[in-house]
Amino acid sequence: MKIILFLIISLFWLINDLHASNSDDIQDLLQEINQLRIDIQRTTASFLLIAGQFENDSEEFIDQLYIRITSRTADIRETNLLTSAVLAVTYTDEEYLIEEERGDWFNVIMRDGRQGWIYKDDGQISGVNKSVQKDGTNKLSSDDEVRKLFESLYNDISNKNVTAGKFFVDFEVFYESMTSRERDANVILIESYHSEKEKIHSSYAYATHYYRKLSSAQQVPVVHTTKQPLHFNGTLFASLGSSSYEAAGKQTATSRTLNLAGNVIINPQTNVNVNLNHSLDVVQTPYTANNVNLQLFHSRSELTRIRANLLYNSYNDEQFRRNNFKNVVAGFNLEHELRTDIRFFGDIQANSKSFEAEGGNEFQGAGFNSGLIYHGQNRQADIGIRGRLQSSDISFLDYTRINPVIRIRFLTKNGSFSIRGEGEKLNYAREAEGNNHNLGIADLEWIQSARVSTLRFMVRQYPNNPDFDQMRFRFQNQWRRSSAGVFRRTSLSVQYVYHTGEGTRLSDYLDLRADRSIVNENIFFDLNLFGRYWDDKDRLHRIDFFSRFGYKFQKFEIGPVIGAQFLLDPNDITIERNGNSLRAGIEGRVHTVIQKATLYGTFRYQKSYVYSNKISIDTSTGLITEGEIKTRMPSTIQFSAGVHIPLGELFLLRADLSYYSIDLDVSEEISINPVDSRSGLRLTGGIQYRFNQQQFRR
Repeated sequence: MKIILFLIISLFWLINDLHASNSDDIQDLLQEINQLRIDIQRTTASFLLIAGQFENDSEEFIDQLYIRITSRTADIRETNLLTSAVLAVTYTDEEYLIEEERGDWFNVIMRDGRQGWIYKDDGQISGVNKSVQKDGTNKLSSDDEVRKLFESLYNDISNKNVTAGKFFVDFEVFYESMTSRERDANVILIESYHSEKEKIHSSYAYATHYYRKLSSAQQVPVVHTTKQPLHFNGTLFASLGSSSYEAAGKQTATSRTLNLAGNVIINPQTNVNVNLNHSLDVVQTPYTANNVNLQLFHSRSELTRIRANLLYNSYNDEQFRRNNFKNVVAGFNLEHELRTDIRFFGDIQANSKSFEAEGGNEFQGAGFNSGLIYHGQNRQADIGIRGRLQSSDISFLDYTRINPVIRIRFLTKNGSFSIRGEGEKLNYAREAEGNNHNLGIADLEWIQSARVSTLRFMVRQYPNNPDFDQMRFRFQNQWRRSSAGVFRRTSLSVQYVYHTGEGTRLSDYLDLRADRSIVNENIFFDLNLFGRYWDDKDRLHRIDFFSRFGYKFQKFEIGPVIGAQFLLDPNDITIERNGNSLRAGIEGRVHTVIQKATLYGTFRYQKSYVYSNKISIDTSTGLITEGEIKTRMPSTIQFSAGVHIPLGELFLLRADLSYYSIDLDVSEEISINPVDSRSGLRLTGGIQYRFNQQQFRR
């Protein structure tokens, strides 16, 4: 523990000694994006002022509407359905030009030119006055100087938008090369980046929208930007360190990581995403992993998009050869607009997994998903079929699954109503055939203002095992509110599972769940409650509780965490029962930037009270007999921290530390295989190089 404290103190000392550090690569890039955004917004303002000089005596003013995001995060979806695919995630204060309003949804222009849908509770509406003629037509000023200035300003906006696009590629390549831990560490920078990016694209989209509309009547040629040459943007990262895991014995390894990640930009329509990774680390045993992930993206036109991918990964466990495997995945995806209101999509993914040792869970298979999506003015529909065909010597991995799906949605003035149906036919091979089943699902959904209500009815039928046939009924209500920096969400659900077979009738149960979240500038609060009530009188009912809450100041969060799990008998309610537990602790988090370095850290300490029965073993028969209740007091300490320090324009020094220790407090009195404690330590440091965009030019 002294070593851990020394490392923590050393790490924070290093963070405080950053005044002489060089500029942070990603921070400098963000500053360039920020300055470019200011220039684009100023030029756009001038552009609109010149556009306002278009001559017509019968002009009237209308509002061009924007939506500004007020939630912490919000989804831009493919359709105005909460169940539709998410195209992008937005953040607080980002703005989008509204093209259309349908009920509780707004159709907006995204940063890549596509259109998506944002739910109205995620933002606030603002208007910008723009002059157009009463008859709906537009006319450029007859003054040639005004016309030239109009076109010059738009050319300037377009060129700056191209420059911004190059910055975006640099930033996003850096982001793609990060681990999930590193992304958490840079969350503030990343949120700022998304905000700047969306503002740039909103300004450009707004200028382009009116440039095309106003210039079309006067046949002003549309500006074409310069095509980018072939280039590569990416990062190369290498790190060394030490990792260990200790339980009954201790496993250690000199951990290492090598990673190359980036994009090969072939042309504006085509790019290849590359991610190559090699790592040696310890989870419970030392292992080596190698990954190759290549993805080709190509847009033949605004109507057709193509994606192809190839993945290879291998895993080698130094202690257990049976875990070693190799996996290969290849896939192809196509999206095509058949009409303005109908789109076709198709996807197929094939993979093969093999193990080094005989008798491993090897398989070969292919999955597919295809269908049509229709977007009408007052109704929407999508229909498709997905499934997977897989073969293996292991019966549970040898199966065929087919899933047809259909959804119809009706839009109303106050919201929407949708009906969804799904089927599934799953057939296993050989001795696993008892798990074959047919599944039918019917969903009803109502959306009105900030409330979403869903009702689900499901029937599952086992042809070879009818005793396990069952039906499920589920109802859920969710309320979501956001305003003035405050986000609130409440969700309540109830589910009943009914078995039709006489032999399994006592397995019926009722689930109740409630969740509540509140977040504002100063506090955070999460509460989760779950209960299960069994029809079988001999079964113990279950109640789970968890809550996390606390205070926020600047970039820090701190507060207690509490939880409990109870197994209860209505005829004998007692807390001191085998399996029951209470836990409490404290948690702190930080994501911040000190000088030019990025710092992140999390800490949690938790103490539990767990009730377990003592046991005695008859050595002659092996029978285990439970005795009186014994109280255990396990504890957990978790800590992680990291810092990224710039070294010039192209290099970044990275250091990461993580540690956990679990004192299980398990003795031979209550377990046949007692383990007193488990702990893990990982300390790594490395350097990252970002390729300059000017390199690797064709």
